[in-house]
Amino acid sequence: MKKRIKGEKKNRGVAVSYIAAFSTAILVFVLGIWLGNYIASSKSLELQRTQEKLISRFFGLELRNEMVKYQDICALSWGDIWKDKVEMGQKVINLETRLGKENPDVLQEKEVYELIEIKVILLLREIRERCKENFTTILYFYTNKKNDPKGDWRESENQGYVLDSIGAAHNMKGKSTPVYIFAFDINIENPVINYLKNLYNITRVPALVINEHTYTGLMTKNEIEKILEK
Repeated sequence: MKKRIKGEKKNRGVAVSYIAAFSTAILVFVLGIWLGNYIASSKSLELQRTQEKLISRFFGLELRNEMVKYQDICALSWGDIWKDKVEMGQKVINLETRLGKENPDVLQEKEVYELIEIKVILLLREIRERCKENFTTILYFYTNKKNDPKGDWRESENQGYVLDSIGAAHNMKGKSTPVYIFAFDINIENPVINYLKNLYNITRVPALVINEHTYTGLMTKNEIEKILEK
């Protein structure tokens, strides 16, 4: 049974500021540890290079925002950043397939990736507010664990397939309003990600956050499309 929880928008401005500041600090800390670890395979090395590229891009954006005029963010090459994010996500999926979804190295890579996803979400929020861009973001919380008391991994997997279909349909060039989807493993333990789960009251999965509203339970493509049309 699906449960909808209305977003408490008046408290989320402060929450977003907290996440923005804290996620940067955590990201730098985790990245420092992660870069010092031994890279065991060419796939991991390839992932490292992609992560370094994306992280460098974000740090560059933060520095540029201190030096350029407020409006310049609207001229940002957003497509390149999103392409890098998608590419890195696919490499995490490839690592899961090859090494296993519960492999400690894979989980560490995923944690860094999810922190970067939060940075992308914050940047999208800024672009929407400053540049009056029209798009929808969906936060997707899931589990890969079998017998997980937080939710069914099969339903989480099926929800992922539904979202893949929605993303493909909405993000074709010249087609409808773009939909940007961000996936978070509910079992990743990180202060920033935990704060995000608490912010949207995520206790069971699969769960979606669409336009600041939380929906718990497996949703069909038609159900999600109706929400997107509002």
